[in-house]
Amino acid sequence: MRLTIYLVGFVAILIGFFYVNWSQTTKVITTGSYGPFLIGQTKEDVIATLREIDEWPVEPVVYERKYLKNPSYSEIVETFSQEAGVMIWVGVSAGAPLRIEFENDFITNTWPYFDEDRYINRIEELHISGKEYVRLQNLLTLGMSRNDAFKILSGSALELDRTVSNFVVGEQYFRELSFRGRSEIDSTAYRDLILANNAWKFYGLKEEIWYSSWTNPFYSTVTLYFESDRLERIEHWYSMSEVP
Repeated sequence: MRLTIYLVGFVAILIGFFYVNWSQTTKVITTGSYGPFLIGQTKEDVIATLREIDEWPVEPVVYERKYLKNPSYSEIVETFSQEAGVMIWVGVSAGAPLRIEFENDFITNTWPYFDEDRYINRIEELHISGKEYVRLQNLLTLGMSRNDAFKILSGSALELDRTVSNFVVGEQYFRELSFRGRSEIDSTAYRDLILANNAWKFYGLKEEIWYSSWTNPFYSTVTLYFESDRLERIEHWYSMSEVP
């Protein structure tokens, strides 16, 4: 009887182990082909392939996601000096981070607009963060140099913890236009934005997941990475169930 209990428990542990490890998986492909894609394809060839499988347009994403927690000025300069889009979370996140767009090393835009009145009726922690977002946005004026902006982001003028990251300038237009339909996104301007970036994301290729024939994967995200305008790497992340 005791042996049976042990066996049942062991089998349950094995099932749980394999479920956790198989339910979330990332495939990385650097040679050969994967689905309809071939490593070494040009961006134009990849676009043609995406159109064939009805996955165009794609979403441009950062080639390398960067995060710094409470960074110093020198750390920000070293990490983000070549980034056109920098975003910051302050204190307890109240939702979207403050995003800062640079062109020729000067601020051209900050968004979204943080209005202090939005936080008056929130819990105290969010209210404090909201006020700090408002103050920070007022400090980061249009036309300010990148160096001066980085000095502010380094924390000398901030009172709360902060996390700094990067984003693709223009990616918000994909999300905004996607609500209007694919034809609104598939424009020359948006195509140029995608071509200017070296990492593209779309949701698809479920047929490449080994268990897709008997259960529908909850997630299936494909990211295409380019080097010198040629496909160098494919990352396919998928999950059998919703990730909390």
